[in-house]
Amino acid sequence: MAEIEPTTDPAANVRPRRVFGTFAAFILAFACGVVADRQLGNAPSGRIIAPGSAAALVAGAERPPGWIADFASAFCKGDAAHVVANIGGELAAMPEEQIAAALAKPKWTCARIRYLGHAANPQAENFVFVTTMDGGEEMWWVFAVVDQKVVSIQ
Repeated sequence: MAEIEPTTDPAANVRPRRVFGTFAAFILAFACGVVADRQLGNAPSGRIIAPGSAAALVAGAERPPGWIADFASAFCKGDAAHVVANIGGELAAMPEEQIAAALAKPKWTCARIRYLGHAANPQAENFVFVTTMDGGEEMWWVFAVVDQKVVSIQ
């Protein structure tokens, strides 16, 4: 039996790992139902994930934390007391009467408000809501939050 001498060529050792990694990924995908649904024609066109696998992950991101949802609702209704109790930063320096006056006579109407999503950056978390006015027009609002206090409304 001939003895195989080790090679010093780094490329010679890469191919088996790549094949094994691809094979392992394929087996995992098939076991999870991703490949089975796509290859067997069971999945609606465009769906590339197994049923239910991502739905639970996305559902958690579809709702804001309760306190910011309450804040947005109070903002929409013009509830100055609730708004004032949940603001911080430069907004907290504004007199409560000024905030109450602004919410009492807004330049918009608010028939309903819905949550679109949020993003975080080093300065704050930003929660995006859309208000639907009485005429059907929409206004987008971004509530910047630091330590569960709204520090900016844009």
